[in-house]
Amino acid sequence: MALIKIPIYANKDSTIRFDNKDSTIRFDNKDSTIRFDNKDSAIRFDNKGSAIRFDDKVSTIRFDNKDSTIRFDNKDSTIRFDNKDSTIRFDNKDSTIRFDNKNSTIRFDDKDSTIRLMIRILQ
Repeated sequence: MALIKIPIYANKDSTIRFDNKDSTIRFDNKDSTIRFDNKDSAIRFDNKGSAIRFDDKVSTIRFDNKDSTIRFDNKDSTIRFDNKDSTIRFDNKDSTIRFDNKNSTIRFDDKDSTIRLMIRILQ
């Protein structure tokens, strides 16, 4: 078995490419990405994302500073376990189960039909 050593010296790129611009393995300051198409279908281990992506920006599993999100469409149908929301969403912005600092709300439409649980723990 032959061992191929590839020296990588780069400030931003350090790229192994198998076609014109896509199918890229990058080990740089921002991305460190394994990509299989233009910008999508990526496994990223960077400062912001650390994402497994299967399309443009959606169907994402992220374990980053803000989201730690499982997404199944554009921005909705989201399970978030982050600092603000910890939200399960099933449509655009509504039908939400939130366990956050302010609301702890179960919503089934735009602003109505809401069950709110305002819970305070006294010490």
